[in-house]
Amino acid sequence: ALESIFSMVGQYRAKEALARMIQCAQKDLMCGDDPSGGGRNHILISGKPGNGKSTMLPLLAPILHDLQLIDEPTSHIQSAGSLLGINSGDTNDRVKKFFEKSVGILALDEIQGLNLGPQSGWQDTIYGAINQRLTADDFSKSICSLAGYKRELDKFLETDDGLRRRFPNEIPLETLSPRHLTHVFLRECQKTGWELDGDTLDAVSQYIQRVAVGDQLGTPGFVIDHCMQHWRRENAARVLPLL
Repeated sequence: ALESIFSMVGQYRAKEALARMIQCAQKDLMCGDDPSGGGRNHILISGKPGNGKSTMLPLLAPILHDLQLIDEPTSHIQSAGSLLGINSGDTNDRVKKFFEKSVGILALDEIQGLNLGPQSGWQDTIYGAINQRLTADDFSKSICSLAGYKRELDKFLETDDGLRRRFPNEIPLETLSPRHLTHVFLRECQKTGWELDGDTLDAVSQYIQRVAVGDQLGTPGFVIDHCMQHWRRENAARVLPLL
């Protein structure tokens, strides 16, 4: 798992942040201290949707389990907006059910979705419910990961002075260059058994440089979910009439 994470294309700052987190836990183990820090090892993942959070977290969970940071070597990722209920009581119930899941890493993705609340103070309700669960004794051997745009993560941390101490680990997932996206494409081709000649690879590289702009820029999800799925459907449409 560790090798898979550190072989991710690009993401050098994220790898450095993960290395620091792992080294601190290893040092605590050697000194006989509790690596979990009493439930203060939660993780912020900043970046755009599609940058690899759902790929990284299942690989990270068994590593953190081996380091005794979490009790279970598993993870669960859920859209933050799904915790918004029809009122504050419903919201609190949803937050409680989310944190009751028996996994090592509980991740809330796209935290900017919490800004879709229908009334003023909506965010305070859900932020308060999340903060309350983070301080519970029965959550001390689990890790909460919040993911989204950095400005939204900063807004969450500003809701309580103690949150920055509970989220000491920030993993910045950066946008990838067209060159890196081409490497992502090559890796996915190897996984799926696609064979490429030089001309095809050049054409793909030029296509990525041309279209990977705006919201699509730098996201592996663009290559995997858009390009490859689209080309797979296009190829199937050409082949099926010949069968």
